[in-house]
Amino acid sequence: MVDQPAPSPARQVLPQPLRLVWHTLKAFRANQGPLLAGAVAYDALLATMPFFGSLAFPVLENALSIVFVHRVKTRQRPLDLRAKR
Repeated sequence: MVDQPAPSPARQVLPQPLRLVWHTLKAFRANQGPLLAGAVAYDALLATMPFFGSLAFPVLENALSIVFVHRVKTRQRPLDLRAKR
């Protein structure tokens, strides 16, 4: 009796691709996949915060200085008004 080789993974998946997707999603949920994915996303967000802060604060400072530039300028009264004082 000759043993037949095991079918390739592609031959097992191609007839029923939705079955593979269903089993993958079930295993993902059973292994707390959404919780772990959320933890990875949260860690990635925290890792980017120092980089984001170093870029964002100078941009914000420049924007605020443009918005409030009228408060920084010294307004001089016209010469004729200064002379009347």
